[in-house]
Amino acid sequence: MVSSNAKKAKAKESSEDELRLVDAILAAFCFQSEREKKYARRLRIQAVYRAFAKLRDRYPTWLRDMSFTYGPADTVPISGSLEDILFNLGADGIMAVENPFYRYMKITAAKLELIRESINKRRNKTEQDELVNLADEFDQLYSEALKKE
Repeated sequence: MVSSNAKKAKAKESSEDELRLVDAILAAFCFQSEREKKYARRLRIQAVYRAFAKLRDRYPTWLRDMSFTYGPADTVPISGSLEDILFNLGADGIMAVENPFYRYMKITAAKLELIRESINKRRNKTEQDELVNLADEFDQLYSEALKKE
């Protein structure tokens, strides 16, 4: 029989892992170090998936709970966990999907700033630096993925 404390510890660990994954995804959209992203960012969903599929192996500490399935060459990798998080961000009003075909998503400049502040409050300096590196790589991989579309 599993004790109540063990259940609580497992639930806490699970929620912390999920928050870690959400922070990594949000940081990818707004933590780039080379240029300040103070404008609203419109992102192509397929390029987001392609970028995270490559980024997942480079940052397993942050993205370990994100898995992908792959189809034939040049198809977009699919991730249920990424899909769930993007859906929840839309449902929470953090991002908007402004088209009926779910091709683009957008996060306003004001929300990007709130995201930065929130993550910076939750994460220590080392973690913030890791997230900046993750975001810089995401930005590069996202740009490369756009060229394929």
